[in-house]
Amino acid sequence: SKYDIVGINNAEAGRRLAQHIVNQGAREVLFLADPHSDYSVQNRIEGARAVVETEKGRLRERSLDVGNATLVKGILTRRPRPQAIICRNDHQAAHLLVTLRSLGKQVPEDLLVAGFNDVDYASILSPGLTTIHLPCEDIARQAFAFLRERIGNPGMPTRECYLSAPLVVRSSTVSPKVKKEKI
Repeated sequence: SKYDIVGINNAEAGRRLAQHIVNQGAREVLFLADPHSDYSVQNRIEGARAVVETEKGRLRERSLDVGNATLVKGILTRRPRPQAIICRNDHQAAHLLVTLRSLGKQVPEDLLVAGFNDVDYASILSPGLTTIHLPCEDIARQAFAFLRERIGNPGMPTRECYLSAPLVVRSSTVSPKVKKEKI
């Protein structure tokens, strides 16, 4: 790229989240994303796929209106049924949790659910949502620092900076069937 880049390593974030999911016993994983998702979501999917397939599992991807109970129920009745659903972001995961509850499904007992971004309400959802924390303030600070340096020296080489994006484990992915892992 001819532009400075500040963000997270999305493939690594997808790998970390998927590793947690497979450590909980899930081998059939569904990643919900739009057909033409941006590169960051595609990188998350590829990172997750690498881990799931290494563990002899299968990761499928699909676009789904998570607010439509009929469509969600259809996903849950297909064989093989997903044991975990990773959503492209926490907003989508929150809506999925509501729909699953309306269908009488319990998370994590019936299905593990996770997202990305660690939005403010992820910790107060019921159950609390496992997610990858997106360090927005740190990204903004680093991008501003890069911008100030670029203004002072427009001809400098472009740079890339990938910040840490920790996994935040909450109850939506702690399977009661599997011993808890050390985080």
